[in-house]
Amino acid sequence: MTTNVQQNYQNLLQHLCVNWGFCGSIRNDKFQNTHDLMPLNGVITSSEFAELVLTAEGITQANNIAAWYLHKDKIEKLFIQVMGQKTINCNLIK
Repeated sequence: MTTNVQQNYQNLLQHLCVNWGFCGSIRNDKFQNTHDLMPLNGVITSSEFAELVLTAEGITQANNIAAWYLHKDKIEKLFIQVMGQKTINCNLIK
């Protein structure tokens, strides 16, 4: 059974991929996306989630600091808008 948190999380990932192009990337000859990097348990903040999205895309502070901060802020705001809070329990989405 899908919970509201799970559905909101899926909507968030879909929005990031379909609308913003943050679908993941190839790293070390393996495709990875944001969900692959999510912790199995514990709490994740909107800021930590945004960093995982950018990591999955291969965007780092070192290779493009301006894009990092621009996208990080937008992703954090979208997370809060879609999830309805600044943190989520990873147990509820994995």
